[in-house]
Amino acid sequence: MIMKKNISLTSEILILIGLGIAFLLVGIFFGPRLQPVWIDEVVLAEPAANLALYDSFTSAAWYHQNAQEFHVSTSFLYTVLLALWIKVLGFSIEKVRLFNYVLMLLSITVIWLFIKKLPLIKFSWLRIILVVSCLLPAGITFIYISGRYDTSGIFLSALVLGAFLIKDAKIRWLTMTIIGFFFPLSGLSAVVFATIFGGILLLFNFQRFWREFVAIGGGFILGMLFLYALYSTNGVWDDFVSLTLGHTVASANLNRSVIDIIFSRVSKLFDQKDYVCGGCLHPSFPPLSLLLIILIFYELLTKSFRWRSPSFFALISVITIPTTMCFLGKYPLYYSWMSMFPLIICICWSFNNILEKNTGKIQTTIITIAFLGLLLYANLLGLPYLVQMTLQQWEKNDYAKVQNFLDNKINQEDNIYADFQTFYALKSRAKRVYFPLYNGQMTPEDRDNLSLIVIDPRASARASWNPGLAEIVGDSLPQWYDTGEQLDTGTYGMKLYRKR
Repeated sequence: MIMKKNISLTSEILILIGLGIAFLLVGIFFGPRLQPVWIDEVVLAEPAANLALYDSFTSAAWYHQNAQEFHVSTSFLYTVLLALWIKVLGFSIEKVRLFNYVLMLLSITVIWLFIKKLPLIKFSWLRIILVVSCLLPAGITFIYISGRYDTSGIFLSALVLGAFLIKDAKIRWLTMTIIGFFFPLSGLSAVVFATIFGGILLLFNFQRFWREFVAIGGGFILGMLFLYALYSTNGVWDDFVSLTLGHTVASANLNRSVIDIIFSRVSKLFDQKDYVCGGCLHPSFPPLSLLLIILIFYELLTKSFRWRSPSFFALISVITIPTTMCFLGKYPLYYSWMSMFPLIICICWSFNNILEKNTGKIQTTIITIAFLGLLLYANLLGLPYLVQMTLQQWEKNDYAKVQNFLDNKINQEDNIYADFQTFYALKSRAKRVYFPLYNGQMTPEDRDNLSLIVIDPRASARASWNPGLAEIVGDSLPQWYDTGEQLDTGTYGMKLYRKR
């Protein structure tokens, strides 16, 4: 069986390098078109661009701060790293989005090294399949194509796995503490994930992992102390607390009993219409879950199932992580990596154990067909499907049309209010650009100083947080006129309004 035939380490590395280059080429040529420019991407990239292009760690894309304050966002680490990336490579949609592809590739490289060195998976072709399966499924794909910060949490989690390879205990614990320090800087969702995942590890083998758990926890505390010192020094600690906890959530819970709050959280676990649990609803999750069930059933039939087996660990993970995240707040699509990576790694690990035991030719052939078929199906539903859809929407998703449309219409002195979709076309051309979430923070002086508005005027594109022209300019509406210049690619639509 080809799955049990090993190739040389050199050949394996060369194949992985080839796959990595292919992945980066997808990011370069398809990245700008795979996902339209959207809100989450802009609110993370805009302060990074300000820092890189104008040496100002501020933002005019968030709702909780004014554009003069030291910036507070969901991921300080990601913003700073992206700013350094922009400083080195420059600013464009292609270059900014490529950052996440590189972070993903680095993360998967560390995971491969971890799997190879232990070794959890002894068959080279299976390790290659694992690498591919950590990049392609839906859910995981959405994270790196959409410009979100979750790739920094993935990278730190991969580094934790890599730290387990350090044989000297004291150096390993110190390394864990250093990595743990960066988790709060990466985002508090990453801290919550690491805590949940660490708890599962302790449940399976307390004696083996408790010291590493304590070391990472110490790093969490140091990271939080750093954030407190940083934000307090700049007078924005309250902004961080407000952003983290949310005024609306806090005030909504003030007059509610603990039982009411718990009941509302539990009810969300079963509400598929609520985006809080969307991380389990992407198309790659069902085939991978089915494959896990088949592997467990096979182990039960062959009497090889163990409570500490990788398959059971995966089962506990895919139940505990989404459920706990939903209960604590939300588990949207971009958090799906938290259960997908343990699921994929443990599925491949379990299959490796089955191949090693070789319980019977017919049984092994059947389980191999199921493994390859379902894993291939799950992978095809992610990046390959998106590439296919993008090819069909190639002209509509062409961001160059937005850039060409706005070219020569902007000058450095313009004060602009614009939809998120214009971000990459405007940011490098004008220093002061206000985006829709910032509308509530704009002062009367900010509105008076506006000279250009670039928005999609259609009612379908507006929302309570994304007002139209009249709501943006208020009483000064008679001073504004439609330039008659507009763009509609099918994906991007906008009109230009100037002040008389």
